[in-house]
Amino acid sequence: MHEKHLGIKFQEVMYPNDMIGHLYESIEGRRHEAEILRESGLLDELGDLFIDADGTTYCLYGDSAYPVSRFLLSPFKVARLSNLQTEWNKRMSSVRQAVEWGFGNILSKFAILAFKKNQKIYLQAVGKAYIVGVILANCHNALYHNQTTQYFNLVPPSLEDYLFVDCEILARKTHVSDSF
Repeated sequence: MHEKHLGIKFQEVMYPNDMIGHLYESIEGRRHEAEILRESGLLDELGDLFIDADGTTYCLYGDSAYPVSRFLLSPFKVARLSNLQTEWNKRMSSVRQAVEWGFGNILSKFAILAFKKNQKIYLQAVGKAYIVGVILANCHNALYHNQTTQYFNLVPPSLEDYLFVDCEILARKTHVSDSF
């Protein structure tokens, strides 16, 4: 649920359709994930989104650094796990691995974001570059399905839906500008 990037931490929520639907940048990289979670207000937002009209509740699954709440689960952390808890951690570990593929895709598609020697936090907009990388990776994922979407058997939104583009209006504007 998070990525650490050159002293800047990002809290990211990767949907099972391989789209990052929430991205929160914390400038100070030494903050704990739980503090960034509180600061972002994500759990408050989820209250409105993760309860269906029929009362079905959905939740996110994060790594062990995150606290457990109504809308956020993480691995069991007790010293002696029951067989059921061990099985839960094992199954959810494979889900987390699939999500990590998505985070890795951003850096593999935009290698400049992973080139640490050339990035200077106080001289360049390193955080903004990563945010643009996430947006472009989401656009790429809308066009081309990958192993994460195959793992969860889900299709990402179309590029038009992701960008909220009305293609008819765009086509009319393009046609008008071509006539000049």
